[in-house]
Amino acid sequence: MESLRRRLGSGALVLDGGVGTELLAAIGAAPGEGCLELLSLTRPDVVRGVHEAFLRAGCDVVTTNSFLGTAPELERHGLAERVVELARSAARLAREAADAHSTPDRPRCVLGSLGPGSRPPSHGLLDAYREQASALVEGGVDGLLVETCNDPAVVRAALEGVQPVRGELALVVSFAPPIEGRVGEQAFAACLEAVVPFNVDVLSVNCANGPAALAEPLEWIARFVAERFSAAPRLGAYPNAGIPKLEHGRSRHPLEPSTFAAAMVRLVHEHDLALVGGCCGTTPKHIAHLVQALAR
Repeated sequence: MESLRRRLGSGALVLDGGVGTELLAAIGAAPGEGCLELLSLTRPDVVRGVHEAFLRAGCDVVTTNSFLGTAPELERHGLAERVVELARSAARLAREAADAHSTPDRPRCVLGSLGPGSRPPSHGLLDAYREQASALVEGGVDGLLVETCNDPAVVRAALEGVQPVRGELALVVSFAPPIEGRVGEQAFAACLEAVVPFNVDVLSVNCANGPAALAEPLEWIARFVAERFSAAPRLGAYPNAGIPKLEHGRSRHPLEPSTFAAAMVRLVHEHDLALVGGCCGTTPKHIAHLVQALAR
């Protein structure tokens, strides 16, 4: 089977959508309630169900339920000693779902998610990322996704941490866009500079208030890559489904699936994207519309 790393070298692969927001919806919880990573052990049926829904929608790549799964983040829930157990379980659930939907003509792949963390960078952060990445690799992922980055020190720690365990697996780094304009571009450049020493396959942007907000950061990345990389990575994007609004006590992202898909197709063509999908608020319907729009 062709590796994810090789597949990212041509065409546009479709990533899944908002795993976290789909898990919250499935268990009837609000953002910030509990530890979603623990669901890989306590409710594996729910986690696999979310992966299955995105795969049925037609995505090529699912991401593991491990976004805030480093020891410093799990420590807030008294789970710092269970990093390896949780990461392996998250990877295996995604792997099982992807394999169940794979065919010889169309393999489905898994990216191991490593999020930014909510605490200031520490000297132990490199080891924390290495511990989580190693367990994700053991669980069977096809690549690693260092995502929602906005701090150069965290980017550097994450990439240094995953490098010894990565082997030949794909590596994607995705940034949360900063403020717009010249100041934003300078802040973004500092994060991009931290990536230069590493052999990254895709540089991406995610989060934000919808596809339109990612156009300018993608231009920043393209210019930076042309100037600073000898072997240029491909580009990717997976935005939120708009800015969430509170309706009847629940958070709702306003961007409709068809609108989301049309905007994403424009980004694919304008920036020759290798990896596209959705972040918070993007449902299997959003991904299904995206898959259909790309096929057209």
